[in-house]
Amino acid sequence: MEIRDIWGNGHLIQFKNIYIIKTFMPFPLKETNAFLAESPDGWIVIDCGVNLEVNREQWNLALAEIGINYKMIKGIYLTHYHHDHLGLAGWLQQKCEVPVYLPPEDFNTYHRFIISDDYFTMIRNDCIRAGWTDDLIHDLTTDMNSIDSMIRPYPQLTPWQKDNNLQLGEDNYQVMRLPGHTDGHIILFNEKDGILFTGDNVVPHTILHLSDWPHMKIYDPMTEHIKVLDNLASLKIHYCIPGHGKLFENFAERLHIIKQHHERRKEKVLSALTSPTTAWGLSNRAFPDNQYIHIKRLFLAETLAYLQALVTEGQVHKDESGKQIVYWSGN
Repeated sequence: MEIRDIWGNGHLIQFKNIYIIKTFMPFPLKETNAFLAESPDGWIVIDCGVNLEVNREQWNLALAEIGINYKMIKGIYLTHYHHDHLGLAGWLQQKCEVPVYLPPEDFNTYHRFIISDDYFTMIRNDCIRAGWTDDLIHDLTTDMNSIDSMIRPYPQLTPWQKDNNLQLGEDNYQVMRLPGHTDGHIILFNEKDGILFTGDNVVPHTILHLSDWPHMKIYDPMTEHIKVLDNLASLKIHYCIPGHGKLFENFAERLHIIKQHHERRKEKVLSALTSPTTAWGLSNRAFPDNQYIHIKRLFLAETLAYLQALVTEGQVHKDESGKQIVYWSGN
């Protein structure tokens, strides 16, 4: 299928009946894909980027290029709640006067944590249990508060029902849940053409974080994530449209790489568990130190995910009776 680079710089791509708008974010990934397509009831948006002036202008230019206006957009659908996918939803909602849909699990996460009046209190117990100090929790609270301007104005959200399919042009896309990156992350599959919107779970150039701790409520995120990926392996997928990066075709190869990556990291965590410790103590043994609190969070999040998978397998034990959860290996 033809991929048309409309502006010649990769910032507005047409693939079949889908327009891909490259939006900017001031974080290591640098960009997020947003999508626009016509449906039987009008145009719809899938993800939208963070609320920055450069992205608002990008949307203005893209709509002018395509030849539509904001009032022709009839719905905004978000694959998950993260700010780089949700940030412009409130601004777009005001311009389009349409519903904004978010997966139900992420709808709950967003309202509980992201627009919480007291994020520190909301997360403190889970963080203490994992081995963090109040100083680290305050650092994370400050970091999370720093994204607030990139998601304002807050959208009025509607839970996206799991059995709701999307019609893009003449093509039907099945809504499927792929937990791991967040609790409720949604992907979209067009069986006729073998096209999959992979969101942030499978991207062509990197492997994004497996767990969304301390916001995640899934008990064993690695095991659930791999189970769904294994189910996807049976589908005939020819083209992948990711949340970040370029379209790609080697879906089966990417799945194999992702699974190997997580298995290697799980073994690394197990090897580092040489004496009883908290998840944070183990994270510091297994992974390099990083000054950025967001990366500290992600290392700890994945350590917790690997530990729980190891507990499920019976290779690791944990004691939850004290103020902190302590882990140790052995039969």
